[in-house]
Amino acid sequence: IKEVMKKSFTLIELVLVIGIVVMLAAAMIPIIRSSIEDAKAVKIVKLTETLKNAAIRYHADTGTYNREYSDSRYAWYHYYVYDRGVAGWNGPYISKPLEHKDSPFNRFLRVIDQFYADFRSFDLDGDGIADTSVCSNCGAWLHLSAATEGVGKKVNDILDNGLGDADWENRGRVEFLEWPGGPLASQIRIYLTGGVKP
Repeated sequence: IKEVMKKSFTLIELVLVIGIVVMLAAAMIPIIRSSIEDAKAVKIVKLTETLKNAAIRYHADTGTYNREYSDSRYAWYHYYVYDRGVAGWNGPYISKPLEHKDSPFNRFLRVIDQFYADFRSFDLDGDGIADTSVCSNCGAWLHLSAATEGVGKKVNDILDNGLGDADWENRGRVEFLEWPGGPLASQIRIYLTGGVKP
């Protein structure tokens, strides 16, 4: 019996080992979360460059900008993929229609071709004044739904190099909006091209 007792763990040793494992797991959670946010930010930056290039090429061919929505199965919202009869169209400008899965949040992803006077304008230089004109078919920006602030901040750090660090959500090419209604209503908005006031 003494040999068996020597080979088994005491209750204190077992509790101690479990406590160490729990502490290590708790210490790893922020590291894992940060790594996941980094991967999502990189995916958004790559997607941003692809869609920016598509918008620029589309504009060079047609003299206008247009929309591309992930939440539509209809060609009407996929101007970068399907010829919708726009003069000069020489696409496709992206390889396939946008889908929700193209967003790291697996939700709505839209290229929008209008700038407004309200929250849908951009302060590109961070001076507190909107730099985009109120116009339709004059530029393009990217809208990602169900976004998180942590990922938005990382995208901002990459694309805006920390412009407007203290108030990054409202300044530069990358902006973050948190709407009432929970996390699915939050969005990252990224300026792509055009629409700048003369």
